[in-house]
Amino acid sequence: MSLGLRMIPLDRTYHFDPPAPWDETHRPKAATLEKVMALDNIVMIVASIVKGSIEGLETWPERIKAAFSTAWESDWPTGDEQTKFKGALAALLLLAKDLGDDDASDIINAELLALKTLSAAMSGVPVDFEAIGDPLEELKERGLEAFGLMGAWHESKGD
Repeated sequence: MSLGLRMIPLDRTYHFDPPAPWDETHRPKAATLEKVMALDNIVMIVASIVKGSIEGLETWPERIKAAFSTAWESDWPTGDEQTKFKGALAALLLLAKDLGDDDASDIINAELLALKTLSAAMSGVPVDFEAIGDPLEELKERGLEAFGLMGAWHESKGD
């Protein structure tokens, strides 16, 4: 019995050949295995190296500045700005978890939710802003202030 999978060498693409009664219109777009599998690995490599460079710092503003600077200025196996940004954020979240700093984790996650919501809206995805609310306003209600992650990221790039 065939599962309908046809494997092609890594320098090509993987396709899914659906069994009948599916037709060609149900075939997913092919993606190279390297692109699908490598992104998360590279982000975690960046995160582990960045985390090592920020563990000895005392304050979150210092950690954020150092994380973004390290990610931006270092020569990683990728020149992709988004991967470096994600790696630095992952390092910050991992450090917050290791330190048991739930407030820092909540602040970073709230800023990321605001960025994701804005990104979705700008790309044409319908967003129900009322249902989402303002994650940064919720921080203020708890007496917490946003770190200003995007400002720190642009500062580290020299923008």
